[in-house]
This record gives sequence, C-alpha cells and structure tokens, in this order.
Amino acid sequence: MGFDIPVGLLAAIVVAFLAGACCPTYYATERLRGFGRATFARIPYQPPPGMDRDEAMQAALENAEEHDAEKPTES
Repeated sequence: MGFDIPVGLLAAIVVAFLAGACCPTYYATERLRGFGRATFARIPYQPPPGMDRDEAMQAALENAEEHDAEKPTES
C-alpha cells in the first residue's frame, strides 16, 4: 500500500511545517486574526434591530476591548 505523492508537494508540506514550527505562537495567532479581520471586513454589516449603525459599531468595539482586557498578558 503505497502513496503516490509528488516530491514537490511533499517538499512544500515539509517546508510549511518547519516554517510553522519556527514561528512563535502569538505571532501566528495575530497574523490569523488579521487575515480574519480583512476577510470579514468585506461582509456587509447589518446592525441589530433598534440600533443605528454607529451605535452598534461602538458597542462592538467596546465589547472587543473588554474581551481583550480580560486576557492575561504574556511576559
């Protein structure tokens, strides 16, 4: 039972694994968050019923700041 994996693909997988293993976890997490923000920024925003767009965005920002403040800081 053998696998027919192209050598170039296998090399790319190994290089990607080694690059990921050398990358600090916090840095990688921040890069993924940035990618998520860029992706979700393209989705149209619909505020909750009873709130205008500016109010809803301000409330979301405050919730995000509170959530970030609850996380322990790394030393």
